[in-house]
Amino acid sequence: MRAVVAWTDHVPEHDGVRSVCFDIAFRPDGSQFIAAVGSRVLMYDAADGDLLHSLKGHKDDVYCVAYSRDGKRFASGGADKTIIIWTHKLASGTATDFGIWSPEQKSVSKHKAPSKVLCAAWTADGQHLALGMYHGLISICDKCGVEQVVVQRPGPVWTLQWNTLQNKTSDTLAVGCWDSTLSFYDLSGKQIGKDKNIGFDPCSVIYHDSKYLCLGGSDKKVHGLYLERYAFRDAMTDVVIQHLITEEKVRIRCRDYIKKIAVYMERVAVQLSNRIIVYELNKDVAGARAAQYRVCARINRSMECNLLVLTSEHITLCQETKLQLFSLDGIKKREWLLESIIRYIKVCGGPRGGEGLLIGMKNGLVVKLWINSNFPIRLYKHTNGIRCLDLSSRRVRLAIVDEAANVLVYDIETKEISFEEKSASSVAWNTNMEDMLCYSGTGMLNIKTADFPVHRQKLQGYVVGFQGSKIFCLNHLSMQTIEVPQSTSMCHYVEKRQYGDAYKVACLGVTEADWRMLALAALKGQAWDVAKKGFIRLRDVCYLDLIHRLEKGHCSHVQKSTFGALVLAYQGRFKEAADAYIEAGQMGMAMEMYSDLRMFEEAKALAVAENELRSEVTDTVTTTSIKREADVQEIIQRQAEWTEETKDHETAADMYLVAGQPEKALSLLVEHGPASKLIEVARRLKKTQVKELMHCAVLMRRGGHYAHAFETYTRLGDFRSILSLHVELEQWDDAFAIKRLHPEIVDEVALPYAQWLINHDRFDHARLAYSHAGRSDLSERLLTQLMDNALKEKRFKDGARLCRNLALEVLAQVAVFAKANDAGMEKLKFEEFCELRLRADIFYAYSFIYQSINEPFRTSLPETLFNISRFLLARIPQDPPRPVSLVNILVTLAKHSEQLGLYKISRHTYERLQKYKVPQSWVDKVEVATLIMRGKARRPDEPKMDLPTCYACSSPLPIASSSTQDICCNCSQPIFRSSITYDQLPLVEFVLDEGVSHEQAMLLSGATSARNNSHCVENPLELGQQRVSSNKSTRPGLVVATKAMLRNLQGALVLVQTCPVQYEKPRYFYVVDPTLPVTQCSSCYHFFEQEEMDLATLEHGSCPFCEIPLTPPSHSLMPTLGNNLVGQSEHGNLLQLLPLPSPENSSNQTPVNGLEPKNSKSTDQPLFCMTKH
Repeated sequence: MRAVVAWTDHVPEHDGVRSVCFDIAFRPDGSQFIAAVGSRVLMYDAADGDLLHSLKGHKDDVYCVAYSRDGKRFASGGADKTIIIWTHKLASGTATDFGIWSPEQKSVSKHKAPSKVLCAAWTADGQHLALGMYHGLISICDKCGVEQVVVQRPGPVWTLQWNTLQNKTSDTLAVGCWDSTLSFYDLSGKQIGKDKNIGFDPCSVIYHDSKYLCLGGSDKKVHGLYLERYAFRDAMTDVVIQHLITEEKVRIRCRDYIKKIAVYMERVAVQLSNRIIVYELNKDVAGARAAQYRVCARINRSMECNLLVLTSEHITLCQETKLQLFSLDGIKKREWLLESIIRYIKVCGGPRGGEGLLIGMKNGLVVKLWINSNFPIRLYKHTNGIRCLDLSSRRVRLAIVDEAANVLVYDIETKEISFEEKSASSVAWNTNMEDMLCYSGTGMLNIKTADFPVHRQKLQGYVVGFQGSKIFCLNHLSMQTIEVPQSTSMCHYVEKRQYGDAYKVACLGVTEADWRMLALAALKGQAWDVAKKGFIRLRDVCYLDLIHRLEKGHCSHVQKSTFGALVLAYQGRFKEAADAYIEAGQMGMAMEMYSDLRMFEEAKALAVAENELRSEVTDTVTTTSIKREADVQEIIQRQAEWTEETKDHETAADMYLVAGQPEKALSLLVEHGPASKLIEVARRLKKTQVKELMHCAVLMRRGGHYAHAFETYTRLGDFRSILSLHVELEQWDDAFAIKRLHPEIVDEVALPYAQWLINHDRFDHARLAYSHAGRSDLSERLLTQLMDNALKEKRFKDGARLCRNLALEVLAQVAVFAKANDAGMEKLKFEEFCELRLRADIFYAYSFIYQSINEPFRTSLPETLFNISRFLLARIPQDPPRPVSLVNILVTLAKHSEQLGLYKISRHTYERLQKYKVPQSWVDKVEVATLIMRGKARRPDEPKMDLPTCYACSSPLPIASSSTQDICCNCSQPIFRSSITYDQLPLVEFVLDEGVSHEQAMLLSGATSARNNSHCVENPLELGQQRVSSNKSTRPGLVVATKAMLRNLQGALVLVQTCPVQYEKPRYFYVVDPTLPVTQCSSCYHFFEQEEMDLATLEHGSCPFCEIPLTPPSHSLMPTLGNNLVGQSEHGNLLQLLPLPSPENSSNQTPVNGLEPKNSKSTDQPLFCMTKH
């Protein structure tokens, strides 16, 4: 078969290059022919070869072309990696216009669009085109682009599609809008049926077989909000963080698909396909134009969740009914399983690492969950599911929007619903105002403040935040910050005269006119503070000055009738203000105004006019003249004040005197001089002018002219003021002299004198002054403070002495309460005295241990330190008084036990030390010493030490005993030790048998002293024999002495100790071994060996414990202990401070200069009275 050429066509060259035909294709019906030539697609008439269209759409060579089976469209593919499907009708849209092309047109016809075109669809016949736009417009145009119908939707129209139905004359348009609705329209724009809420944002819609509709979309808005920080996903892989107030934006490029975003404070959590990254604001970058974020944590694993919540140190994943808490390292911390699907979750503040979550569920339950707790807190149970909720700034009220679009406010404290409204989609509390919330719905913004009516205005979108006057609204895909003035709410508060709340609302944001209205209303309502703040905001100085005067009480005379005149005066309209004052009948206020303005002539004219008016009304001329004189004097006084302001003080003083104000004249002369004129005025005054003279003396005293003040007080005979001036000038000799000469003056001198003594470190004299003033409580406070300071400075001997002095003060109080018959306080004070006495012994003994540990040279022997340690451990059963260290005592005992060869005690002490916290520098030494002692415990040649024996039962005393008391383990007899070496003394304490009184015991024991010593009975107390006393109150361990035993006692070896209070009975001691002399301090009554006491007296001249001076040591076998030692200052046993002057004994007064003692040692009274028989 031979082919015949029907037609040919030569394609022209393009820029000197011949075009290549890569492919051709026929239309299935054979009527048309297309060819791929260069970068164009050429369409020919197959019958005659006419070129119908030259289509340009590719950017490079077109390689292939092909028709569809029905021949309605064809496709082309090229080197630009693009496939284009060509139809007979082509429409395209941009952000500003849309274009239409058809084969009949040689070019694309473009038309302007009011908004960005998102989608387009042709009708089946190609005669109409529907366009969906971003602003919610649906435009139906004809085939030429002429708009026929416009439909307005509430959200962006993302997809639409035409469908031809049977038995219908026109097509039906299906519209998918991003308000989660699907709607239908006919060709005329009339809606068919109602909107269908599909629960997600439709992205694509297509008809199948004209019967079924396929719809696809998204229900995820990937964003997060915390206060004013808003983060959202952009371009699927980027996070944009926007500050809603400053409009600053920061972009974070994650380079991966972003699933979830959460924001909290300055951190952002981003969930990617297989990991979670937490970013935080980088504050270390200085000088950067925009904020920068850096990675602070990563969780490199995939986690599925419906909601992502970020807190300061954790991430919470929400999946249906389950909540999982993870740390920023990816470690699972906690998990909760709730009873319904979680619909809303929000962080409601809390401490770092312990934030709270507010959760709303599908079943209407609202719970509050602290992330550091396992148990949710049930807040409220609603009937419908929760769509949105928020908690007020004080966390006491809950706002809820349910699935039925109802908004309600629930008070958590009262358990009541305080507000309820319909047609709401979202709600938010104001973060700066507790009583203000806003909610949106049906295109309206509603603001509810307190109990006032709801304020409404138009607003599209959803309210997601409310901060001050700024409302954060999510409108479709963008977040907007809307400034809403709070004028309406402020006016409601002003109407209720709640100016404080109105000011809070105004601070959120109102206009300047609203500020002025609030300030004036508060001024009229006498709310000075609010008015002042309002006028400060307006910078109105005149009103600020008025408010200042009103607050200070300078305008207390202002009434409602004259308030307008006062306002006119502050506006500078003085003549009108004066007329208003006169009209209100307050001419005096007009005169005062002129006087304040230094317009004295106008003030005098008003005074004359007022007096003339009064003279016409009244017939008494004398009264009018007196009134006129008073008014003139007042004006002169004002003029004097103005003269004083001009620094002409002498003239002002003269004018004050003329105006009858001598006090002001005198004070002006004192302050500015000359002093000679003030003294001259005072001397010219008469004695009868007591008030003026007294004022003059006060001004002289204030100005430092003390000699002239003394002269004036003496002239007035005011010895009380003279005494107070001596005290003020610290002239104590003169003060006490005045006190002695005038005992009727009740002013107290001792207390300020005591304070002066304390300031000069003369504490013993201060104690005596307090005692003279009858303020033993201040004396106790002084001693307590001195004792605490001494113990803090580790001066334990001084602390012991001060503690003993404090015990004496308490003992004196015991006698006071006994005299007042207050048995309860008497017993309480005596217990406090016993406690202080014990603490004094502990502090004194511990001073030797502290010295041996912390000082380079040691003055105590190992045996002494060993005895002291045992002494302290016996008196410290549990915790020692601060700052005594039990570790130091145990270390001393262990160390010196080892030196003395007492390895068992040392080993036991080291083992006991393991229970206490030893200083770090001692740990190794203690452990080594413990091991050494364990090794020495098994040696057969372990040295032994002669055990001491009990002087009562002759039983050996174990050196290491589990008893916490220093007593004999056999007979419970107390062990008495020397207060220097702490060795055991040969003393035995005994008690009297029943029926033997104290006086009988003294007579019986004294009878033996009168007999010859050769008839003395050995062992008169029958020591070592078991005896049971019939007296049930006898303490265990004490020897019971009968009358027969008392007759055999040697009086020189008996010591009796009595207490001045009823709670402690007399104590009796017997010296068992006369060869070991025993002595006792006559002040503190501690036992000592005679030789030790003699040495201490020669070395220090005082008792080692109480530091009271003693007489030189005697050479007798036994010390002279008494015959009533109280008050024996002539022997040097007790030094009394000289007493303060007393008004009851003015005839035998101690000189004032004698208040300072010759010796600053303690002046304590004795604890007990000791007698020897």
